[in-house]
Amino acid sequence: MDHVRTKQAKAELPSPSSSIAVGAVLKDAFIRHYGSLKATAITLEMDNSQLTRDLDHGSFNLKRLDKCDADAKAFIMAALHDEYASTDPKIRIQRRINDLRRAIDALAEELA
Repeated sequence: MDHVRTKQAKAELPSPSSSIAVGAVLKDAFIRHYGSLKATAITLEMDNSQLTRDLDHGSFNLKRLDKCDADAKAFIMAALHDEYASTDPKIRIQRRINDLRRAIDALAEELA
């Protein structure tokens, strides 16, 4: 038994973005926005089973979102943002500051 060495297991931490696959987030967003994947497939002009396969296998082409209206695109992008955005308080504060600056700039343009 002296000649047998045990290998120490390597602790692997999952990356923050690997918690939920993008396809799963998209699928959930599609269902919440359109009511079903079938309705989504009709909007995207594709077969329902192909849409399901693409989402499940991570091969969904984001170019297909061009067929969505602006509200759907905003909803889907917000779902992705909510899932993957940093939870670091400093980053969130900086984003809010940037959002406020853009809002102030927009108001200033309206006054001009």
